[in-house]
Amino acid sequence: MSADDDLIEILKEALAPRGTVTARRMFGGRGIYFDGLFFALIDDGVIYVRVTEATRPRFETEGSVSSFLLHDEERAGRASFLLALARAASR
Repeated sequence: MSADDDLIEILKEALAPRGTVTARRMFGGRGIYFDGLFFALIDDGVIYVRVTEATRPRFETEGSVSSFLLHDEERAGRASFLLALARAASR
């Protein structure tokens, strides 16, 4: 079992009381879905969480860094995915 598979199993167990976690191959890693809603990527044993303008400050305050840059004019230079940090995710 790979590090990515291990993380997927941890997410499945942790979130099982609230819903279903599934994974699909995506961008060379795995796209993670909660009850069908895409919310994270896992690649090389690292979780990248999809953020919104409302959740971004929580992750940036804890030191999360941008991992994926968008190339559209509306959000140029802003990342949709930030490195998941345990403290930021648990708030």
